[in-house]
This record gives sequence, C-alpha cells and structure tokens, in this order.
Amino acid sequence: MKKPFTCYAVSRGRAVGVFDKWATCAASVQDYGLAARYRGFYSRADAEAWLLDERARLEEARQARRKKRGKDTDANGWRFVPATEPLQGPVIPVWKQETNAGTNKC
Repeated sequence: MKKPFTCYAVSRGRAVGVFDKWATCAASVQDYGLAARYRGFYSRADAEAWLLDERARLEEARQARRKKRGKDTDANGWRFVPATEPLQGPVIPVWKQETNAGTNKC
C-alpha cells in the first residue's frame, strides 16, 4: 500500500497555498474547473518549493502575454491608432445623408 501524502499544494484554485488535509485542498479546487492546479507531497518543503515554482511560472506567462500585446494596447487588447487629422464637424455616412435628404420633418 502506498504511503499517503502529508500535505497538498494548490497553485490555482479558490485558495492558494499548502494544506495539511485533503479535505481543505479539495474544497479549494472544487468547482474551480479545469484550470485548477494542485498536487500532493510527502514533505512540506517540497510542496512549498513546487508552489513557489508554479507561481513564478505563472508570473512569467503573464509577463510574456503583456509583452506580446505591445505597448499600444489596453487591458482588453484594443490597439490605439492616433488620428492623422482632426475631424471637422459631425461625420455622417453618405448613405445616411441620402436617406435623410428626402424626408423633412418640421
């Protein structure tokens, strides 16, 4: 029979950290979905080392995504393009002007 784990580490879940009992670990990752990341360990030192490594890996991935987006994007990924000339007056499409020209509501 295998020796049971003495502690569990959760890097992505409702609560992140090292837990001594499976029940608390399971409550942390339950209903979190497929993104939940956890693992059992025989020593607390190994669990803490794994947790630090996972958090560093997650932060590197975040930095890479931010760098990939570029500096001219906002948090949602929209690109900012500066206008070359300021707009003069209201901009009404030609098709809208044609439909409104025939109807005079007075």
